[in-house]
Amino acid sequence: MTVPPVNYQPNVPTAKDIFNVTQAQIQQNFKFLNETFNENHVALDALSNAGNHKNIQLAAQTTSQQTNTGEISVYSRDVAGQTEQIFLRYQGNQEEFRLTNFQIYPIDPILNGTTLVQSTYITTLPGNLLVYFGYVATTFVTLNPFVAKKVLTANFCAVDSPSVPPDATEELSEGIITKLKIKYRSGTVGPFPAFYYIVMVNI
Repeated sequence: MTVPPVNYQPNVPTAKDIFNVTQAQIQQNFKFLNETFNENHVALDALSNAGNHKNIQLAAQTTSQQTNTGEISVYSRDVAGQTEQIFLRYQGNQEEFRLTNFQIYPIDPILNGTTLVQSTYITTLPGNLLVYFGYVATTFVTLNPFVAKKVLTANFCAVDSPSVPPDATEELSEGIITKLKIKYRSGTVGPFPAFYYIVMVNI
């Protein structure tokens, strides 16, 4: 749901207002509503799909949501020790069930002495996908845990000075991908520039 803008005036116009006095305020309200609506929707004056949702944000609930006959509830709420998850409850207050199991797990960082050379976080996505992401400042990305069967994508973004994104090739151990060897291209600044990375694999 789109949140109304703070400048929106819900009491304009009132029943006894004269139109030529409140016209500017009414136009301003419509302007604010249109700008706010565009945040998560296709613009109302778009040539196709006007007004359709682009994405939906669910405000976290503190309790399970109730449903009457002919209704369903889709909502997010916190799960202890995890993050917010999406739940669904069918009509007539049937038992709710969880639609997502999204969680981010940190992996022990890799250090060279006291210098951080790689940080890693992982999460899973539907379809047997595992996502590694974090920071790297060395010649390879260690994929820990070693469960990757196929690398679908590997993307790098320079942390500091603009650097040419590196090439990455898979290193295998007994048929399992354990590392991505980073080969820096010409034009790269410094011997080991730091990158934020994201790697998506099949498991």
